[in-house]
Amino acid sequence: MKIHILLCSLIFSFAFMACAEDLTSILANLNSSSSSVRLEAIRKLRGSQYRSRTQVLAPLLNTLRTDTAFLNREYAADILAQHADPRGRQSVIETFTDPQFVNSHEAAADSLKRVKSSAVKQAFMSSAEHANQSVRRIVAQGLGNFVSDPNVVTKLKEMVNADSYSLAREYAATSIANLPASQAVPLLAEILGNPQSKGRAEAAYGLRQTRSELAIPSLLTVLSDPNIDVRRNAIRGLENYKQRANVFEAFLNAVKTEPDSYAKSMLLDSILQSSDPRVLEIARAHIASNDHSVQRHAIEALKRAGDKSDLIGLIALLSDRDESVRSNAYDAIRAILNRLKRDDPFRTRLSQCLPRVSYVPYSNGTREAALLMDVLLGGFGMYSSAASGNRRMVGRLAPEAVTALQGVVRELLREEDPYAD
Repeated sequence: MKIHILLCSLIFSFAFMACAEDLTSILANLNSSSSSVRLEAIRKLRGSQYRSRTQVLAPLLNTLRTDTAFLNREYAADILAQHADPRGRQSVIETFTDPQFVNSHEAAADSLKRVKSSAVKQAFMSSAEHANQSVRRIVAQGLGNFVSDPNVVTKLKEMVNADSYSLAREYAATSIANLPASQAVPLLAEILGNPQSKGRAEAAYGLRQTRSELAIPSLLTVLSDPNIDVRRNAIRGLENYKQRANVFEAFLNAVKTEPDSYAKSMLLDSILQSSDPRVLEIARAHIASNDHSVQRHAIEALKRAGDKSDLIGLIALLSDRDESVRSNAYDAIRAILNRLKRDDPFRTRLSQCLPRVSYVPYSNGTREAALLMDVLLGGFGMYSSAASGNRRMVGRLAPEAVTALQGVVRELLREEDPYAD
């Protein structure tokens, strides 16, 4: 029994010595001349039980204040800010507010941004005009924890209006959006409506972040704003309300004059799911767009609700250099033809006219055009079976083949309506 107790004591003694030696080794490596060695030491500390020891406070504070590598300072600040001993967090706050440690301010601020304490709030409030723009961005984010304080809201509003760094303005607007919508929307709407404000785009972003119906009127007023970022954020903020009549009408009008392809694509994406006949006219006007995102949305609308008159424009896309455009056009043509009844005269006559296409005096692509239309009418060969899940690429048709197909379709449309264009 005595021998057993003695062995256990020896094991525990060796284990304690090994732990102590490991911590000593880690702390010694924090002073290494090699940045990578110091980083590895901090990583070991972060992932071990040693991070909660009081012995690590002084060495980590030294790392935070003097290490030349930002990541090392950031990890050190993170451990200190979360340390059970309040002296750890206090040392980070003191570092953040001390001008002589300016190189450590960003790392310190980042570790404090989720800490909700009056000392952090005071430190952040006093640093809203910090020379380092990244620090201001973090301050704007961190102040979002204290928006119940009117003084904080006033400071955030000032940052949205005047900060020279767009991300600082954006985070400040997002922090304001953390308020109840009844408070946030009027504040952000005021900034959006101020032509002198630097943060109008960020205010629109903040209104979008509120996800509140209260923001709709303000966002509708800026759909034709000269600032593209204001317009983009307004569109994004209104997308969830596109079923509303006033938003839908505003989108319909905006898409006709929107010069930015990205914003136009967002507008089309929002309205083209509608069955409103005006949407198809907009789609038809954009199927030849040079912007593939805009074009894709337009083709999708015709695929869903287009008619025989849309075949001519879609057939033209079968000679496009981009295979995805050809494939989308093919799918739209097939969808339109599939909506026709099997005994539809147009469908029957089109099948009868196919030989005319295959004998166009041009060797490349004309036979393919005839085969393609045969497939679209219900034949086989262009695509592999649906069960296999593997679709062949839609080959690019020669211009003569496209012209021949368009000619056939035009002729058949005239037979149905002699006054058709």
